[in-house]
Amino acid sequence: MGAIRTSIVETVAEFWRRWRFVFSLDYRALALFRVGLGGLLLFDVIRRSRDFGAHYLESGVMPLELAVDFLTHRPLFPLQLISASSVWQGGLFVVLGFLAVGILVGAWTRGCTFCAWVLLAAIQARNPLVNYGGDSYLMVLLFWGLFLPLEACWSVDGWRFGGRRQGAVVSVGSVAFVVQLAVVYFFGFLSKSGPLWLSGEAVAVVFRIDQYTTDLGRALLEYPVFLRGLTYTTLFVEFLAPVLLFVPRWWARALAVSLIIVLQLGFASCMELGLFPYVSLLGVVPLVRRGTLREKTSLSGGTVRFAYVRHLFCGGALVSMVLWNIAVSQVEFQRAQLESVLPSFLVGGLERLRLDQSWSMFSPDPPTEDGWLVFAATLRDNTVVDLLQKSQVINWGKPKNVSASFGGDRWKAYFLNLVQRRLSPRRVADYFMAKWNQGKAPAQEMVSLQVVFMKERNSVQNESIPERVILYEWSIDR
Repeated sequence: MGAIRTSIVETVAEFWRRWRFVFSLDYRALALFRVGLGGLLLFDVIRRSRDFGAHYLESGVMPLELAVDFLTHRPLFPLQLISASSVWQGGLFVVLGFLAVGILVGAWTRGCTFCAWVLLAAIQARNPLVNYGGDSYLMVLLFWGLFLPLEACWSVDGWRFGGRRQGAVVSVGSVAFVVQLAVVYFFGFLSKSGPLWLSGEAVAVVFRIDQYTTDLGRALLEYPVFLRGLTYTTLFVEFLAPVLLFVPRWWARALAVSLIIVLQLGFASCMELGLFPYVSLLGVVPLVRRGTLREKTSLSGGTVRFAYVRHLFCGGALVSMVLWNIAVSQVEFQRAQLESVLPSFLVGGLERLRLDQSWSMFSPDPPTEDGWLVFAATLRDNTVVDLLQKSQVINWGKPKNVSASFGGDRWKAYFLNLVQRRLSPRRVADYFMAKWNQGKAPAQEMVSLQVVFMKERNSVQNESIPERVILYEWSIDR
């Protein structure tokens, strides 16, 4: 029995020795990740604050009571519900900005990361209609960052507690981070099951969606054979990269990271997707390393007992996250049906931890509905203006840059949510009318408004003639 036990122990030890490289993260790479995470958070806060009054105050497009109705869940700490006042809501932004700086320089890193995770969840919940996939990914990176030694290198904390550590870390947190990265791309691959992806025509359709496409993306429409190749390349990368992440060789990891970087740079150059490509690029930074560096298991961060509790919680969250993604794929990425395959307590717990994720962009096929908005307002002097474009001349033609015509990525997310979910634009119409009438002479005041969606249907070959769809009408007589 003793010989058998020894053989089993040696086998397990040899297996772990060979495979631990897969889950090892270099301290220097984690430091770069921390700097990028803090910088991206700060950038996000500044960008969101540009439309603070419109998106986060009672006088804007999303009163607090209405925001609660749009939430599929509440965050673990719903701080946004404490008060609707501008002082409280603005305070959340200011504090999150300071926390982002703390993460960036590595001062009280773990506490700043936890508090930033709490505050960002509250800010995202304050107006769910301005969020998109990049926000979910950023929340995921913050969460798993809580279980990694982000402060170990090039940080104020490292300077305070005796310098930087060298080598690499292997822990439950590093396992969770690598698995999460693989999940993003593998389940993204599984979601692309429609005929356009299988026939190689998906990227051509995506590049005809003016709401997202850049000038480069539109220029590539002249090369259909190349776009067909890009379609299959996207599927290939999303399948191969997560597989390579679990090959215990340095070249496999380097190839996986390179493929993901090229894929995300392609997204960023051809499509206007807000933060998503940059958050995705940040997600591969911890995997960057040189050769087979010295590794050690990390249970740092307080007492040994607390460290084990923290790692146990991380392991439970990891298993639950994988089960969630498997369940989402089983119900064809329809979150509303999740409780038919998962216990409700598990669904609710992951939603509150903001690990509720679905990596199904442009899936199962890219949307074929496209278009832009026109806010046609008539003034007392019979002038017709476009409130959205702040133009004194109404123009029903397609804007030169449809993506930019929405007024930024947050406004674009808001308007597309209204259109795609068939929601009434009355709140945003009232907001724009109030902004326009403020301080105007009587002859320049608004007497009627039409919110019109100029809808196009895209195909691989061409775009349809725009159809005027009236979403909302108002006149002073009503």
